[in-house]
Amino acid sequence: MNHSFDVEHARSYGIPEAILIANLEFWLAKNKANRKHFHDGRTWTYNSAKAYAELFPYLSAHQIRRAIDSLESQGVILKANYNGNAYDKTLWVAFTDSFAEALRPLANLPNGDGKTDKSLTNTDSKPDTSESFGLFWQAYPKKKDKETARKAWGKVPAELHPAVMDALAKQSQSQDWVKEAGKYVPNAATWINGKRWEDEDGDTRTMDIWSGAM
Repeated sequence: MNHSFDVEHARSYGIPEAILIANLEFWLAKNKANRKHFHDGRTWTYNSAKAYAELFPYLSAHQIRRAIDSLESQGVILKANYNGNAYDKTLWVAFTDSFAEALRPLANLPNGDGKTDKSLTNTDSKPDTSESFGLFWQAYPKKKDKETARKAWGKVPAELHPAVMDALAKQSQSQDWVKEAGKYVPNAATWINGKRWEDEDGDTRTMDIWSGAM
């Protein structure tokens, strides 16, 4: 399964936000073409944070909710409830007019990268590895042997990039990494090749990289 996102959206809003935008972009355009879920003058789509977390296993339901709130606060989406059952809290989402105007037309959309309205579809497009590496390199605290790090990054599956970036944000604030001016931070290639993003968090101080541009 391949998931894609727009690198410029990742720069502007955050990686989880960009992943959600790509998913919403496809399904909102499809619903509009099929004349489905039209309420109050705009087309909507729906899903729950839990369902999104199942679709994107590298993001938790908490990260999904945080990304949705971030997109709303940044003027990308609107939220509503058009469920027939008052106890049904499934979230309905639409793009704001200003954001929708900036998107490419339906003809240029990817094949879709996930599940909304109870279906699952893969995308054939892939993110630009050089651009995603740029985001990683910008965030990595030790700028040494960039080309070796770039080659190592190219071996990491694109769908793992958000999880890698999340782990990097946490480990960058660990005592081992911040003490003695970062003396014990491994080279980026070593960190990537060793899959160090899978290490336990350890003693970290919270740093939220998802709420804004990197």
